[in-house]
Amino acid sequence: MDGWDEGVVSSTLWYHILTAPLLVSLVVKGDTFAVSTKLTTPTYTKVTGGQQTFLTKRTGGDAVFTSGFATRSRVVTEDLIFDHGIIQVVDSVLRIPEPLEATARFAYRDLSIFFSTLAWNGLLDEFTSAKDVTIFAPQNSAFQALVSVLGRMSQDKIRPILRHHLVPNSIQHSWEFLNESAVRAADNTPIHITRSNNSIYANSARLVHADILLSNGVVHMIDDVLSPKPASAQPDVTTNTGVSPTGGCNFHITCTHVGGPPTDKDGDNDSVRAPVPAESGKVAGAGIGAVLALGALLGLLIGV
Repeated sequence: MDGWDEGVVSSTLWYHILTAPLLVSLVVKGDTFAVSTKLTTPTYTKVTGGQQTFLTKRTGGDAVFTSGFATRSRVVTEDLIFDHGIIQVVDSVLRIPEPLEATARFAYRDLSIFFSTLAWNGLLDEFTSAKDVTIFAPQNSAFQALVSVLGRMSQDKIRPILRHHLVPNSIQHSWEFLNESAVRAADNTPIHITRSNNSIYANSARLVHADILLSNGVVHMIDDVLSPKPASAQPDVTTNTGVSPTGGCNFHITCTHVGGPPTDKDGDNDSVRAPVPAESGKVAGAGIGAVLALGALLGLLIGV
């Protein structure tokens, strides 16, 4: 192990141990849910109860764990019982979720303007240091459509808008969102949730990539910039290419919304929850599979 960070290796191993027994064979096809792991090291996670991974049981019957940078690990042998729990054998090493900065820089570059805007306005620490956060992050095109408007705003006006994209102290997964419900943002105003035609909206913005794991929670990529005024803005769900009811992008700029979420070959929409990221850089957890797996299969220890 010469040359490898022992902390990264150790934390990666803890990330492969779940906190509660799980029989994959009992999971309903088409279901997705979060499971907590025994990774609790503050250096690598700020998620209460242990960093999470997602388990999806595809409609075809395959079970897949999703981890940081949308890394997918397919269960190749399930429910091996041993004295201290259950082993799920997977075909690749799970990756520890990264902070927002690394995720935006190396995996989801369509979040780079959002990240840069947070940094420029002095809000990066609030978004990255807090525990158990849910972030609604506009993709680059949403900011580009508003550059002439935002460029005229002072930081005092921009900061409340950006803070409206942060839900503190509550990890909200897409499958937990209820139609006509609301979550409360850091600026103490509600973000209204709408579900329609297999799409999920936050105010008038559609979730285009949901449930991206972060070291301190999850981020949902959206196609619009949220505004706390009017906080009650609702999407136009009568067509798959509806325009924001507030004039487009919440700031009276036309912004055509793309249609419903894509489906993969299994027809279960898990590609929306875990899109293939861009090429990653050398950040925590990168390349650990070569050391730990050595081309073999790694098991998830459950309930040990």
